[in-house]
Amino acid sequence: MNKVLFIIRDDFRQIRSSVMVRIFMVLLITVPLFFTWFNVLATWDPFSNSGRLQIAVASTDEGYTSKLLNVKVNVGDTVLKELAVNDRFDWVLTSKDQALEGARSGEYYAAIVLPEDFSQSMFTFYAGGAAPADITLYTNEKKNPLSANLTTQGAQGVTAQINTTFSRTLAEVAVGIAEDVSSYLDTADTQAALDRLSNRLESLCAQLNSGANTVSSLSTVIGSAVPLATGAKQLAAGVQDSFDEAVGDTVGSGVNSTGGTDNPFAVVSSGLDDAVSLAAGNISNLQNQLDNLLDSTNSTTQSTAAAIEELQTLLNKQISGFQKTRDAIEQSLGSDGADLLGKDPTVDRFLAEMDAAIARQQSLSKQLGTIAADLHQGVPLDSDLRESARHAIAEAQQAIDMTRSNYEKNLQPKIESLRENLDSAGKNVKVFRSYLEAMRADLSGSSGGMIASMRRSQKTLVDTAQKMRDGASRLDRAREQITSTRGEVDLGQIATTLGADPKGFARLISSPVAVQRNAVFPVATFGVGMAPLFTVIALWVGALLAGVFLRTDISPNVGQRYLDSVADRKHPDTAASADTNAAESSRSAEPSTKSGEIRPTPAAKSVVKAAVKKPVFIGAQEYLGRYFMFWAIGMAQSTLLMIGLIVFVEIEPAHPFLLILAGWIISTVFTNIVYTLVVALSNAGKALAVVLLVLQISAAGGAYPLELLPQWFQNISPWLPATYAINLMRSAIAGIYAGDFAYNLVIILLFLIPNLVLGLVLRHTIAGRIHDMTKAIEKTKVM
Repeated sequence: MNKVLFIIRDDFRQIRSSVMVRIFMVLLITVPLFFTWFNVLATWDPFSNSGRLQIAVASTDEGYTSKLLNVKVNVGDTVLKELAVNDRFDWVLTSKDQALEGARSGEYYAAIVLPEDFSQSMFTFYAGGAAPADITLYTNEKKNPLSANLTTQGAQGVTAQINTTFSRTLAEVAVGIAEDVSSYLDTADTQAALDRLSNRLESLCAQLNSGANTVSSLSTVIGSAVPLATGAKQLAAGVQDSFDEAVGDTVGSGVNSTGGTDNPFAVVSSGLDDAVSLAAGNISNLQNQLDNLLDSTNSTTQSTAAAIEELQTLLNKQISGFQKTRDAIEQSLGSDGADLLGKDPTVDRFLAEMDAAIARQQSLSKQLGTIAADLHQGVPLDSDLRESARHAIAEAQQAIDMTRSNYEKNLQPKIESLRENLDSAGKNVKVFRSYLEAMRADLSGSSGGMIASMRRSQKTLVDTAQKMRDGASRLDRAREQITSTRGEVDLGQIATTLGADPKGFARLISSPVAVQRNAVFPVATFGVGMAPLFTVIALWVGALLAGVFLRTDISPNVGQRYLDSVADRKHPDTAASADTNAAESSRSAEPSTKSGEIRPTPAAKSVVKAAVKKPVFIGAQEYLGRYFMFWAIGMAQSTLLMIGLIVFVEIEPAHPFLLILAGWIISTVFTNIVYTLVVALSNAGKALAVVLLVLQISAAGGAYPLELLPQWFQNISPWLPATYAINLMRSAIAGIYAGDFAYNLVIILLFLIPNLVLGLVLRHTIAGRIHDMTKAIEKTKVM
């Protein structure tokens, strides 16, 4: 402990022994003082000087003329008159172009322009679909960052001024209208008109109720008709199903495919002519060819037989085709045709004739086969056989001709008539079916059907009836209010009351709410609120300056002086001789006037060697002894700073002594942090102290609420000592709540623990590396 005290006493002796050091110490102590005082006074109440800020105001308002009263009103001119006597800002009333040019050049901090339709927008604000009136604000943010916010507040003040003036004007007009209405209602004609209005409302109310009852009855009728429509829908569906079944059973494919290629009557009408005509032509050709073969003398017997066989083959094919035609006719007219023709015997006769024609052709085919066989066997043809063949051909030709004649005269006309009837029936069936489908659609319960329409109509009628009843109720209430108002309200008394002070009533209407500001933990001015931030920054800067300019290591001369003092205390009788030797050593160490070299005496050399061999002070003694000078400077800084804030600046703290105590505690912590960083890390510690200063200016919450800062500022704020230092000073200046002063005091003192651990213990483990880093920096000859 004696060594620590010796280091402290030696530091003060060195300060007293040098005038320059004393002057430097005075400057080191007063720098934080002046920094804080000047900043607090500069920000003492800046907003009270807003009247010096020039804001240009220009109005291009063209005014507004009401359709009710032929009086032109210009709200823009009224605003300019109001601002002319407003001293919140230095309002400059000018033109739009000059206002904008002044804002751009920096002559004005901002420019406010009222638009051309400003009055119209103000007086039509209560109309349907109207938008609020707008004013345009131009701010020169380059001139000053805070001026933009101030001018924005000025624009808001203009808006509030406009709203107040407009509301006051409307209120004054309303008072005048009330007086006019009172005078008007007192006349006999007005009373008679009110009686007629009451009677008319009563009559109209009765008519609406009667109409509502009629509409309700109609809705009931439509509701009763819905079941009938539902039954009709079901009946229509049954009729259509029965009709489809009947058409399918009766007309069949004759109706459904009348014009198609599969129509059986089309087969009869188009193919029968061709079949009969072809058969008749073939029989005629057969007769001619047979005659030529039988009468020919050039052909051989075998060739004649082969030619006859070819004729037989052709005839057989014709018979087969004739048979198919006959079967088709029987299929078409034998079953379906029997019903369509009503059991007409014409078909049976025609089929019998076709059977006869087929039989004649088959007989002719047999005779041709017999003739061919005889010719192959070499049997000569007699005249009887030839005549028999010709006779068979004639009979076949006659049967075919009869069939053709019977078809053309009897059957074909009936088939054609039947086709025409079926075509007409098919068209009628399609039309009737479309009628049935349309009926079903109309009666359908879908969104477009008759039943759905009836239901919607019923609901609409019910709603209409209810609205009519509601309208009648409102009219009845209006009639009752008119009657009761005439008997209870005295408009003359209201007009008399308002007429006593109409302008005062208008002011009350324009500003019905007044804000009463009650500050919790009040401070005198804005500068007082900023004092904790400026004070904390100043104390940190003061500690940082001490760490930069003052030495943190112990000079070997201090150790030698300590050893000399110890020797003096042990052998006081040798003190004089020691002083003489020391003087001689000092003289011997002076430069020679001839050589300019230093020549230490042997005694001086022995002293230095002894000091080098064994350190006089250990690490803790050096740390605590040298720190006292830093702490003393910090105490002087904080004491003068706090007393100056209280006495000279007059911040009027709620707890002056706690404010001084807070300054002592803050200075102790700050000087210890900076001193420990410099002792342990050398130049790197100084740089780290500067980094902490930068962080604490923004992240300690001294100027802006932490909630307004980015998230990472909020995250590091609890780990900064300035955060609790600022809160500690705020409690002392504005007042203590729930022990917040003691809480912040304890938290800031906790920062001493890691610093003492670093300064007394950990710095010895990193001393070698820090020493090497310092030597490397010194070798650069730059730092």
